[in-house]
Amino acid sequence: RYFQDVEIPLADDIGALKIRGFIDRIDRIDGDKLVVLDYKTGTTKINTTEMSDGRDFQMMTYILALQHILQTTDTNLELAGGMFWHLRNLKASGIFKVGDADDQQAIESARRHITNNLRKGRAGKFPVHANHIEDGKCSRYCDYSHLCRMSITNRHKPES
Repeated sequence: RYFQDVEIPLADDIGALKIRGFIDRIDRIDGDKLVVLDYKTGTTKINTTEMSDGRDFQMMTYILALQHILQTTDTNLELAGGMFWHLRNLKASGIFKVGDADDQQAIESARRHITNNLRKGRAGKFPVHANHIEDGKCSRYCDYSHLCRMSITNRHKPES
């Protein structure tokens, strides 16, 4: 389903984030509940903590977009949640449940991260920093890890 001109409210000094895009699939369950599914070709699990930690805003975007669509249309449908569906191993990850306190907290944390990113960007501040170290790399699939100081400086630091 395509959506456009959906506004995600942020802090007053930022305003709303206007988004548009496609949701791969929306299933209707239990009569009037909707579940967002996003297809992934890889098998790497995506946890809702990726939202909380400010690394992945995709599911948050879909959840808030569909909530906006449901609020602005004359329908009795309601959003139940969402998940990523991995096509290679047919497994779900990042299962999000509307009404779950931890999942709602993940969305609010992601919203704060987006707000802070926009503030920094508008101020011209684009500092690079790794926020998820794995095997001495900021990303397990980084093509440039041999050039990065993360693999050199972190090897002497104790594990945290």
